[in-house]
Amino acid sequence: MKSIEHFNSMDGYTFDEGVAFLALVKSPIGVIRHIKATHNKNQLHSEIHRMLRMSATMRLLKEKGYGKEVAAKPQPTVSVPKSDAPRRDASNASKEIASNASEEIASNATNEINPDETDIILTLDDVRTHKYTRLDQMPNDLTRQLYLKKEDLFHEMQQYHLKMRNVPEGEEHNEERAKYRAKVLCLDAEVADYWKQIDAEIERFIAESERAKNSEKEEKPEENNINVSVYRTYISKALRKKKLTPAQLAELQHRVDALVQAKAEIKPETIKKLKAIGIKVG
Repeated sequence: MKSIEHFNSMDGYTFDEGVAFLALVKSPIGVIRHIKATHNKNQLHSEIHRMLRMSATMRLLKEKGYGKEVAAKPQPTVSVPKSDAPRRDASNASKEIASNASEEIASNATNEINPDETDIILTLDDVRTHKYTRLDQMPNDLTRQLYLKKEDLFHEMQQYHLKMRNVPEGEEHNEERAKYRAKVLCLDAEVADYWKQIDAEIERFIAESERAKNSEKEEKPEENNINVSVYRTYISKALRKKKLTPAQLAELQHRVDALVQAKAEIKPETIKKLKAIGIKVG
């Protein structure tokens, strides 16, 4: 690679060439995946510059034979006639990067890039181990309070994780990186503990709700065995008849008794008419 000067300008490389460069210099796989998913070239450009500021990136480029001019001192600016030659050189350099990184990208598609040992990549799969993961799914005040506390800790953990990621490369910074890593792991354990409390409380709440429903059914067994609307319609039609047979009166009494047993409401005027023809109510 003759030069990577074109990476200082967003217009000096294509999106795919930029992603290839990140793969080449072993940018964290989580970052690369996010950039590819969002197709955010501003973030791509920012990540390229972040990687170029790292000494480890320069060493890697030198190992791959791309670092000579990267590490070279700035040369005096020389005026050249306007032409498209510089852009062609930049394009060729970009293609060279993409070509040399193609095997690494293919490998990374199946065998993930190994991030730094202190790197933690959080994805949606990290929270899908829980059945209920949104605030609006929390069933009571206790779970909502636990959820909000968990969120505060999670955001704090993200901040420390970002600080850890921004620590420069080099053994002289290992202590600082380890300090942030310890804080991240501590907060991660606290977040996990809150999830355990939330899951346990949700399980308890659901079980208690089911027991309450079953208890209510046991107290009102007849209410689940009759169609109240159908029974009321039968009574209304029977009361409109001028005369009822003994069998019809017996059926009418049965239906009235069933409504009373189920504690279904019977209108006062209906009760008055029923009593007038000898039907007992209650």
